[in-house]
Amino acid sequence: MSGLPSATRSACFLNTQIVPSVINTASNHTYTVDDVLSGFIKRNPNGAARTDTLPTAANLLNAFKGNLGSSGLLVTNAFLFMLSNESSVSSEQITLAAGTGGTLKNSMIIGAGQVAQIVIIVTSSSTVDFYALSVSNSGTSEEISSITTSGDLTIDAANVIINSDVSIDGEADISIATVQDLTVDTTMVVNGNMEAANIEADNLLLGPTRTSLVPTATLHLQSTGTSSMWIEADTDNVTESERCRIIMTMDGNATQAIVALGDGSSSNDLTLQTYGGVISFQTGGTVSASADGVLPTITLAATERLNIGTTNITSTLPIVGTTFTYTTSGGTASALSYYEEKQTHTSTVSGIWASAQTANPVLTRIGTTVILDMPGAAATANTAATITLTTVLPTKWRPTRTFYQFIRIIDNGTNALGLMEVTTAGAINISVGATAGNFAGSGTSGYYNFTTSWHV
Repeated sequence: MSGLPSATRSACFLNTQIVPSVINTASNHTYTVDDVLSGFIKRNPNGAARTDTLPTAANLLNAFKGNLGSSGLLVTNAFLFMLSNESSVSSEQITLAAGTGGTLKNSMIIGAGQVAQIVIIVTSSSTVDFYALSVSNSGTSEEISSITTSGDLTIDAANVIINSDVSIDGEADISIATVQDLTVDTTMVVNGNMEAANIEADNLLLGPTRTSLVPTATLHLQSTGTSSMWIEADTDNVTESERCRIIMTMDGNATQAIVALGDGSSSNDLTLQTYGGVISFQTGGTVSASADGVLPTITLAATERLNIGTTNITSTLPIVGTTFTYTTSGGTASALSYYEEKQTHTSTVSGIWASAQTANPVLTRIGTTVILDMPGAAATANTAATITLTTVLPTKWRPTRTFYQFIRIIDNGTNALGLMEVTTAGAINISVGATAGNFAGSGTSGYYNFTTSWHV
């Protein structure tokens, strides 16, 4: 090395009268020689991670010569200073870069709350090397650039912040002891067991590693055998209100769902809660009934109600929808696609009396079956004719083919057999006898109450 003689023993200089250099610049910063000579730099990244640059070798060597004199500066002379990251935000780390003529001999990343001891070693009249001797915590967090291990990893009494991928191979375990936290900024793969008070990761894969790890979910449990997720609460069995919960939120917390074991009081029942939405049971696609073909069964206590498609609780099992499919034994399963109960059809009957008589039949439809409840009507007749429903039935009630049924009538004061006809156009006609004759046109005449049904 030219320009400076080599030292037979290294000389290390430490500023014993430290006045810290305080830097709060909210951007990347280049340190001055005076910052270094202060012996202690207190740097706050102020809002984001920063890449700061150390002074140039020329400037450092000139300053060292000013303190020691040219003849006193030797190759391998060492100068020590400390750099403290004053931030408490884990993402606000400081990465050091060397100035012209300087060489970083190891990684220099100082995490939030950490203090680095940095040694400058003179290597020639124009160059220096930088070594980070140690990075220690001023709080309870450890920041690590990467971890790779084929054995177990145990960290006691410290939070761990990792800024790159973590791979724990060979069925190893990772344990963060003394109830601390583990934070990983990118992807974490663990083949063994993992224990920590809180675990944060962009993607967390628990299970055998794949050739190409492209996580499709935030939490992926993977195994060639059985995969289980165990959540345990109230381990001392003392406080019954303590329970296991899975909480899901979205839409800025406007929509929430909770799956819980216990209801927060003394119950140990499995509870489902939702706010801002409904609980929907769905099958189809890649999610269906179990392999043996048994569909899910929901059992309710006698006093409870199950509402499907409605929030209007008026019965034990209200169902609102387009179809309801029934299973069958030996036949083809069919869907109940229509239900309408006790609808009054406002109409009179006329034809044989001087004035029309009130009828107002009541109809119910279940699927394709229509049930007609027809109130009776009778009065003194004055016309020999048949009785006709004045207003025809709506289309939804009409039979697919003309329908006939014998009913009890009264004709000129005498009970008799009559014929009731419902046409595909929705007309209802009542006549005398099997031949569909006219009423006599005198005396008390009409028909008695009757109920019948047909298919639409």
